[in-house]
Amino acid sequence: MAMQGKRTRASLWFPVLLSLGMFMPVSLLSAAATVPADSSELSRVSVSSEFGGFDLEISPDFRQITLFSVRLEEYRCGGITVTGQINAQGMDIWPVVNNQFNVDVSLGIYKIIISGVINSDRTGVCGTWVIEATGTTCSGTWEFP
Repeated sequence: MAMQGKRTRASLWFPVLLSLGMFMPVSLLSAAATVPADSSELSRVSVSSEFGGFDLEISPDFRQITLFSVRLEEYRCGGITVTGQINAQGMDIWPVVNNQFNVDVSLGIYKIIISGVINSDRTGVCGTWVIEATGTTCSGTWEFP
């Protein structure tokens, strides 16, 4: 009876291992096909701030923000203290127009707005951040690099 239970568990693992063997090479191929951005251009922005920090990824053609990640590290605004991280990825959500952009994300009790301007040689970006919570607005400035 115990032997039959072991055989059942082993037979359950077989489809999982088979799936991994089939899909893992595909993910490795897609990772190898990624072309790195030219190092003279701005593509990934990582900023530390009063509330924790955020990361942005700018498309190679500088037409949109493709990834936004925000870190809140025991930040207090509007009487509410928040710790956590959110990652948002999308296309055609946050356009870059005339080297300017606004990333606007609502996290339930917090609304976060990151505004920025990419410099003309595309080596730096600066802007403002705003967090709105329970009728209170907290804000500051940021710069990269």
